[in-house]
Amino acid sequence: MDTAFVAFIPLSNWLRGFDRYRMKYSKASIAESTFPDAFYMLREDEPWTPGLEKARRLVAKLGRAKDRIVALRAKLPTAGAPAMRPNDTTGTGIGWRWPSPEVPLSGVAWVGEDGTLKPTFHEEVTAQAFLLDDTGLAAWEDCRPRTFSVLPVAKACQAKCAFCFSKASASDLARQRSVSLDVQLRWADLAKARGAERAVITGGGEPTLLPPKQLQALVQGLAERFEKTLLITNGARLDAEQVRALRDAGLSALALSRHGVTREDDARIMGISVDSGAVARDFGLRSRAICVLQRGGVDDVEKVWAYLERSAREGFHEVCFKELYVSSLSENPWAPSAVNRYCEEHQVPLAVVLRAMEVAGFTKVTELPWGSPVFEGEVAGRVLRVAAYTEPSVGWERTHRLVRSWNLMSDGTCLASLEDPASELRS
Repeated sequence: MDTAFVAFIPLSNWLRGFDRYRMKYSKASIAESTFPDAFYMLREDEPWTPGLEKARRLVAKLGRAKDRIVALRAKLPTAGAPAMRPNDTTGTGIGWRWPSPEVPLSGVAWVGEDGTLKPTFHEEVTAQAFLLDDTGLAAWEDCRPRTFSVLPVAKACQAKCAFCFSKASASDLARQRSVSLDVQLRWADLAKARGAERAVITGGGEPTLLPPKQLQALVQGLAERFEKTLLITNGARLDAEQVRALRDAGLSALALSRHGVTREDDARIMGISVDSGAVARDFGLRSRAICVLQRGGVDDVEKVWAYLERSAREGFHEVCFKELYVSSLSENPWAPSAVNRYCEEHQVPLAVVLRAMEVAGFTKVTELPWGSPVFEGEVAGRVLRVAAYTEPSVGWERTHRLVRSWNLMSDGTCLASLEDPASELRS
């Protein structure tokens, strides 16, 4: 049985060592570490004053005004290999030694003035770490968009997904008013001029609830401006004729949200069940299945593989596994919402996808600017491209001056971030 251990680090080291995709913290990139080849921790059921005081001295030495202590929590074995061993290396005889510079995390916490642990989420620690920079974060209008997204339907949707981000973001404020195609394309031109590389039609609500001719006109206008135009849909209103019409209008890729291993799972999680194979059929479009990882859905390596097998059988070219996005209170006023609490409670780390990729011998072929890895390999005789995807944090975007997307809402408002209502852009 694993034992609970804890170690203490300065917040200012967090971004250097934390790998959110593997849910590990590594000392490998912290050159000033005294013992770079191992990790030293204390059991949570023993006094941890020595480790805490050492971290406090380091924070004081670094002298950054907003720096503070983060507790790293891990559940690790004390027998077998690898395993925790009593510290006989540093000369103090205090604590335990993990024989690797990186440690898998079971959680994180802030440390109270009285030395007690106050559990938090890694998203909140990351948000606070980005705020340490004394120069501040870049203004939204100074950030380049990677994508131009149109959210033409504010809220209406046939699915009833408990984790829907539209209820935990600025989409919750959206008013349903069909902005003109001219306005949509004017914003598309502005986004492209600022560096947007592709266009996405998404929600908000379900975009195929638009009248078919209106959706086709939007696709055509975007396709005339961008090399790639993607539609994200639940597929409930699409048939072969509509897919062909969208293809002929210039659509280059079709992404279908389905979050279960089986159609029965889809119905349980989403409230609808769609013949995704019929939608993914070869219409001359690149097809992608989107799966939000969650407890009670796709939540382990075996189910990841089963989802890939289903996707291969149905003819998809790509699969995107998405981590439930947990918003931090530092970055998103909707963090206390019921949807965000659901995401906190049901989040499954992307590490399960990475383990599945490793077991299956998939090759990493690229990664997104904020680190989401993309793999390629064969499943059931079909080559699939597989992404382990998460959204960049607000802090990452404003530090790197690159936002995931400009988001044109149904009422004509354009936001640089769906997490920040104050990110509205002016044309």
